[in-house]
Amino acid sequence: LQFGIALLRMSDRAKRESGRKMLEELRSDEKQRAPATRALVVDGAASHIDGDALVKLARELQEYPEATFSDRMLYLDILRQLRDPKFVQYLTDIEKVAVSKASDLATLVSWMKNSGMSLLAIDFSKSLPAETTSAWPVPLALAEAYAKVADWNGLEAITKGQKWGEFDFL
Repeated sequence: LQFGIALLRMSDRAKRESGRKMLEELRSDEKQRAPATRALVVDGAASHIDGDALVKLARELQEYPEATFSDRMLYLDILRQLRDPKFVQYLTDIEKVAVSKASDLATLVSWMKNSGMSLLAIDFSKSLPAETTSAWPVPLALAEAYAKVADWNGLEAITKGQKWGEFDFL
């Protein structure tokens, strides 16, 4: 796996192709398929392969039982960048999954902020219970979304009186 990934980084076309083939073969091994597919997706995005092929690889990756939330976010980002019609539905699906774990929700809110969807992230957060949005690191991600759109009153409202423990300085 590591050797195949290293070959992908080479400038020599034949070595890159050899690395790609190694990773493709590793996709048949249940223990290696996720990291091998992940590496192929990242390489495919960097080398601007055909959008349909990239979506197919990313979709396969996020459908593996061992896929991480980050793999699902990678698929979402590819759909967004390609302006795929499935983007909106998949974003809705990811929102439903993300609320069960604070770190995933914070990742989603931060991704939305970085993707120019701060208002959507803020609106989505308003539909969630307070205990969900107050679990660390969600408050920080939301504060950054409010700051991104310069909603100072909203930012003050969500941070006033909050205890962020060791992160109070933020």
